Amino acid sequence: MPEKPIVMLCHDGDLKNLKRTGLAAEEKYDGTRVKIVKKSGVVTLINRHGIDYTHRLAELVDAAKAIKGDFTIDTEAVYINPSTKEVEFTPCQSSLGRIAAPL
Repeated sequence: MPEKPIVMLCHDGDLKNLKRTGLAAEEKYDGTRVKIVKKSGVVTLINRHGIDYTHRLAELVDAAKAIKGDFTIDTEAVYINPSTKEVEFTPCQSSLGRIAAPL
């Protein structure tokens, strides 16, 4: 069983912060934070609270399996509506269900 994840959290700032050396920034999408871990071919998805989302986000598991090697990715899982190509929050949260199993 993987250890409880340490994930990046958002911090407030302004545009001048983006010019600092060693800083990376990305557009914020509204979904759920998840750490994707692939080790020896086994993929595990854990949220910032240590809840296992592996069986709830099968599309991410399949995508991670297609990538060669072992890795850890700290990311935001979002739902993109195939009709509108827009990011939608509710379907992402709905796919996670209400029952959670903490580590």
